[in-house]
Amino acid sequence: MRHTGHAVAKMLKDFGVEYIFGMPGLQNYSLYDGIQAFGQELRHILVRDERSAGFAADAYARLTGKVGVCDAFAGPGSTKFLDALGEALNNSIPLVAIVGDAPRDLESLKELGVVSQGIDQAGYLKPVTKAVYTVPTQVALPHLLRSAFRTATSNRPGPVAIIIPQDIIDSPWEGRDEALAVDSNYQSVPPHRIRPASQDLQEAVELITESERPVIIAGGGVMLSKAEVALAEFAHKINASVVTSLTGKGAFSDEDPLSGGVLCPLGPASAEDITRSADCVILVGTKCSQNTTLNWSIPSKEQVTIHIDIDSCQLGRTFRPSKSLQGDASATLEALTEFLPTQPNRNPWLTQIKEKKEKEKETKQNVLTNEDSAIKPQAVMTELAKLIQPNDIVISDASFSAGWISTYLPCKEPGRKFLFARGLGSMGYALPASIGASSIMEPGSRVITVNGDASFCFGISELATLSQYNLKATHIILNNGSLGWVKYIQKMHYGSRFMSSDVPNIDFATVAKGFGCLGITVENIEELPEALERALDSEVPAVIDIRCALWETPIRSYENKVKKEDFKDEPPGAKYTMKPWFESPNKYLKYTNN
Repeated sequence: MRHTGHAVAKMLKDFGVEYIFGMPGLQNYSLYDGIQAFGQELRHILVRDERSAGFAADAYARLTGKVGVCDAFAGPGSTKFLDALGEALNNSIPLVAIVGDAPRDLESLKELGVVSQGIDQAGYLKPVTKAVYTVPTQVALPHLLRSAFRTATSNRPGPVAIIIPQDIIDSPWEGRDEALAVDSNYQSVPPHRIRPASQDLQEAVELITESERPVIIAGGGVMLSKAEVALAEFAHKINASVVTSLTGKGAFSDEDPLSGGVLCPLGPASAEDITRSADCVILVGTKCSQNTTLNWSIPSKEQVTIHIDIDSCQLGRTFRPSKSLQGDASATLEALTEFLPTQPNRNPWLTQIKEKKEKEKETKQNVLTNEDSAIKPQAVMTELAKLIQPNDIVISDASFSAGWISTYLPCKEPGRKFLFARGLGSMGYALPASIGASSIMEPGSRVITVNGDASFCFGISELATLSQYNLKATHIILNNGSLGWVKYIQKMHYGSRFMSSDVPNIDFATVAKGFGCLGITVENIEELPEALERALDSEVPAVIDIRCALWETPIRSYENKVKKEDFKDEPPGAKYTMKPWFESPNKYLKYTNN
């Protein structure tokens, strides 16, 4: 064994890590020297910005279930992690961020950067991680690295930062090889499968059996648990419609007759209609966020609710469920399916679901047949849907892109096929995330990102990374020359006084070619099919700059307001307020506050 950087690299390899994403600097050279010693067993991908390293590791973790690893040097390296770590924390994605630091003897000189790049890193990393470990000695390092993986994968997963001072990672390794042993239970999520008590399961089953119109809201926790099969079996056993959160898209096939689509302000109206019509709402692996619950208006006080989550702190956070079940999503759904007696056929409910979906289909068709010379994002997604294959990965950037994907790109087979930046809603997520996704793609799979023109600029330098490592991904830019969401707000609430919401015209195709990528510009709808096929078949990373109509939005409430003939802007104000906490109907409670 050479130096401690080699010891760290060995432990990462033994934890099953295949790729590390980051950038070298003053305090982490020994880590890089350790990584290169393992050749193809442990590979490093050099990004152009540490923020991108975090997003790439995030995508790697989502798609593999393993811990994503990123690295940065002290100061300006680690400060750029905050956006990506916050995204991972709110989305429950297991990451380990390895951060360099000044030698321990210089601790007193960190303040105001007297020592080069000195700053209180633990202080600003703590709010965006589950834990921050600062390594005090070489002996403690293996213990803390094991703790980092255990914490990242356990219970509700999330990011962990481990800060390693330069004098420790540069020093000769003095410990035994046995000290570097890893616990394989914590290589991926979930490390353990917790199942609720039988009595709780039985009470939940009684509530389900008594219902006539059950609906399941599936969140990202379903995919973290790898519970797609268990969810489908459970849904068909009780004839429940399944809607998903944005991050839950892929938990259930959109081609299944029971699918209701994505439930959020950017999703199809049918998902909301189905959910509000249900008499029993079963929430699985979702934290009941503002978007998924449509500003906490779902579920209603009248609906019976069953909430399944690995994190007991999420049970009863915004309302008291009729029944709370703490447990792993897959294990709990399997147990419920076992406990369920023969269920009523619920044919009237199935008919309602079908009718609501047919209505949504007609609405989409009307949008597409509307005579308009400008290219609509809806038309782009409809054309892309014809080319999407079951093993393709679609990555959404923040803002309107998420809505166009959620409504117009169907999930053909269950699984983590769609990645959304909904933890913080970080613009600039998709392009860096494609680095992590394309690094692990099997033959026959493709990575596709959907971006706005403004958001694509956040990470555009990472085209160099994709080109350097020949990581093939197709990047679709829905170019409307604006910050679309901002522009809608200014139109609806500020008298169309537009400021800092227009984006200057950029020739993205030419920029892409400068990075060694394929660049295509599409200015009319007739060019679109050929451009998409050419990009998807490209042997190098591809960028398609599609010049789209400006006044198009997937947010139904915005669309309805702006397109009214008698539209008048409304004064700004807090439109989203927390609803009063309430108790769902519960026959097992001895009291009620309702």
